[in-house]
Amino acid sequence: MKNYILLFLFLFSMSSIAQIKAIQGSNSSTFTASKDAELLTYKTAKSDYFVFQRTEKFNKITTLISVDKNGLLGSPKEIMVNPGVMGNMSGLTKVVAIGNGPIAFTDNQNKNEGINSLTARTIDGAGNLSSTGQLIATIRYTKILNAGRFRIAISPDNKKLAVLAISPHQKDVADEIEYFLFDENLKETSKGKFSFQGFTKELYIDEFFISNNADFYLTKIENDKTYRYPVLLQFSEKTGPSIIPVMISDPTIKNMSYTSKLNPKGELIIAGYTQTKSTFSVGDPAIAGTWTFNSAVPNEVKTFKSEKKITNLVAKDLQFNGDTFYLLGEQYKSEMDRATSTQLAQYTTERNTSLKYQNIVVTGYSPDGNKKFEMELNRNWNGKNTGYDLTFASGIINNKLTVIYNDQYGKYVNDPSRTNLKVPVAISITNDGLMENPINFAKPLDVELSSYTMLPAFSFNTNNKIILLSANQQSVKTVSFMVQ
Repeated sequence: MKNYILLFLFLFSMSSIAQIKAIQGSNSSTFTASKDAELLTYKTAKSDYFVFQRTEKFNKITTLISVDKNGLLGSPKEIMVNPGVMGNMSGLTKVVAIGNGPIAFTDNQNKNEGINSLTARTIDGAGNLSSTGQLIATIRYTKILNAGRFRIAISPDNKKLAVLAISPHQKDVADEIEYFLFDENLKETSKGKFSFQGFTKELYIDEFFISNNADFYLTKIENDKTYRYPVLLQFSEKTGPSIIPVMISDPTIKNMSYTSKLNPKGELIIAGYTQTKSTFSVGDPAIAGTWTFNSAVPNEVKTFKSEKKITNLVAKDLQFNGDTFYLLGEQYKSEMDRATSTQLAQYTTERNTSLKYQNIVVTGYSPDGNKKFEMELNRNWNGKNTGYDLTFASGIINNKLTVIYNDQYGKYVNDPSRTNLKVPVAISITNDGLMENPINFAKPLDVELSSYTMLPAFSFNTNNKIILLSANQQSVKTVSFMVQ
């Protein structure tokens, strides 16, 4: 009996030690996230990077923030490119981080030469681009409004970079694609050409992935008469190109929302929610169930009925953990407010948007895409214009799915004066679908006095931890969630 008691105490102490902790960064930087900012994240050996992209008055603006391995935040760098003049115009295609640091890919359309070129330029500590760079790819064109396009992707292990140079479109002809593969030092390792014969529409890509094995996955949206569905355009040097319409065979349901991600094997997983087909519907749309697709089994889309008819559910993320992968979604609704008399008089398009964030839904699947469990995490927020603080972040910590979000303070502390104060919360879920009690970080993050609010929209996973940004009205700092 004594041995059993000692074993119990040992296991109890180990579980206490393994509890998730929240650690704030020791410095902050002046930064305010703008409306509709898109986030990209990258990990390198020395630092991790947040890359914010937004468009203002047709200008693409990119902001780069670095985080070193000790959680120290670098000053935000706004990356800008001289647009040039008509007939010789330049732009910023993408900012990435690979190898030793961040790289800016800039494009230049020279009308006289009829060449659209892509160049890689280094970024210094002040955010300035190198005056010269490495020529990556070129596209020949005759019309400035049909000069071709470049797409860039980095493999999950951060060791491969792929560039696609998509030729100017010709009517009833499949777009020709020239590809270039580089290692983490931007040394070219392979190149070639391919096209998707039979696909003669102009090729606009929604997402571009490259696996660690250098397989290419391109996704785009197609429209059926009644709903929209993804099309997977796949290419590898071994098997060549293929076109896979990812369509649900059941005639009574349709795709409602989905998300995509590479699994650890390098296969593209697409998963989302279904909706009952109907010629007429009233009220908020409700899900009928979920669906999954694996690029390794191209002719199969699996569907499953949902336990509840949850409304306004949007697929947000996929996480992979051994014998289980997770589809995470949230109830989200956005409605533009009615224009005021002043706005109507000024003919302005700047109107407020009302946002509603409700429950988070987690669905677990086996590696072959069969459903294991489904659960809801209760949450309810209303917001205006931006919901960076109202959404959630997710990742794998201590071999469990961890979901992090702001919840109402009043759920955890009996203090009527602070009921709706935002408190960061972490919930862990095992691969068997067991949900642990939420951990609130009111004390570690001093939410009663702190001016900072956690922004789960700006997060990334690295080395068994989740790093998020936390902000007040003029600056940001990091918050790292991990087991110590």
